[in-house]
Amino acid sequence: MVQIQEKDRRMIELILKFKMIPYRVVKEIYNTGKRSAYHRLEKLKDDEIVKKISKDYVTLGEEGIKYVEDEYGVKFSPLPNPRRQMTMSRWKNVFEIGYRPHIRDNFITCWDYKSENGISDKNKVLGIVNGYGIFKIPQNMSKKAMTEVLTDIEELCEHKIEKFIVVCTSSERLQEFTEVASSKNTKAKAIHVLPHTSSGLQIMDVIVGIPDWKQRTAKAVYGEVKPSRYGVIFDFEAGGRQVYVGIDGEILSRGSLKSNILSGIRAEAEVLCLSKQEWRFADIPGVKIRTMALKDFLQAVGYEQSTVSSSDDNNKLQEADEA
Repeated sequence: MVQIQEKDRRMIELILKFKMIPYRVVKEIYNTGKRSAYHRLEKLKDDEIVKKISKDYVTLGEEGIKYVEDEYGVKFSPLPNPRRQMTMSRWKNVFEIGYRPHIRDNFITCWDYKSENGISDKNKVLGIVNGYGIFKIPQNMSKKAMTEVLTDIEELCEHKIEKFIVVCTSSERLQEFTEVASSKNTKAKAIHVLPHTSSGLQIMDVIVGIPDWKQRTAKAVYGEVKPSRYGVIFDFEAGGRQVYVGIDGEILSRGSLKSNILSGIRAEAEVLCLSKQEWRFADIPGVKIRTMALKDFLQAVGYEQSTVSSSDDNNKLQEADEA
């Protein structure tokens, strides 16, 4: 049997995590030309360490399943019916989020989290990263299905996952989900509703990966700041203004801000958000809105752009941003 090398192990560990991986990721792992990666993959395939699913995906073969049980003490459960359209669509959503460079090391897939914690198979969570549950709202999701996502969120709250990021495939779905979620009581501590665009996913990376991102942003924009005397309603005070940072699309704190402003709170209030996010706060009277560019925000928080392969999905997300 072929001897398993370090790069082979990296590929096997990714398959363990995601059930299968695209062939383009195999080429990234071996960091070689298409032909060299193909020859190595053929050797592993001949010894049944891996096997192909169609021409684009790779999973573990029978010997690979035995190998991970012996080496890692893990029983591999392959993705059921991987050629089924619904299964493949679900897998692509999980992989798109979980394989992001800023997330992948700490990402727990929905399959692993559900099996380890007794979560319902029907729960639509894609995965968990640093205490955040990640969901996606597709273009064709009905309001009834959105309500079911909120039920899924409540189930996860029972298991101490209380912060969530929901990415939405269009501005219409984003507004609709925001309305549905804002009208319901929840045990969640935070629900961030973001667009499913390259910029939206970068904001997600920042939220889950840079705990002090608000402090870094405040320092870059305002210089000296101090804690707000209004506690959790605002994030800090700067230049005599009470500042709320609305970059992250968090709808529960936004609801609290709006209700307190409408109740007549005596404060000179300012919202800091990104350019093109102003609409989120248009219904809050008397609030000054200050904006910053996405690139300035990412620079302020120390976000490093990844140079990992640009797939068709990344290009589509970039096009969505431009639109």
